[in-house]
Amino acid sequence: AQSVTELKISHQFPGGTATEGDFRDRLCRRFSAEIAKRSNGALKGTVYPGSSLMKTNAQFSALRKGALDMSLVPLSYAGGEVPETNAGLMPALVPSYEQGAAWKAAEAAKAAGLPETLAKAYAA
Repeated sequence: AQSVTELKISHQFPGGTATEGDFRDRLCRRFSAEIAKRSNGALKGTVYPGSSLMKTNAQFSALRKGALDMSLVPLSYAGGEVPETNAGLMPALVPSYEQGAAWKAAEAAKAAGLPETLAKAYAA
């Protein structure tokens, strides 16, 4: 029998199913299904929604210490441990939706492979 490695995926958002409920929970569940598929069952992601595995503010620290495998946590929550992550809180970093959406077609985005990455992410 094949050995299966379980990855614990924690987040603070309401739980649901792969097709119903909070979109962030659905994203984690889709990710879990995809890693199982791509690893031919060698990896299994178990999603722990609603801070059921650990409290919201403990997730980033647990990731850094290796006590948690994965988390969908707002990056700004890490600001106490990694001050550079606070850059995302700066006002006017991206002042409008239009400017943010336009970046997808910018030369820098193309050079970084962003269009292909987004296409794959939203293809399912």
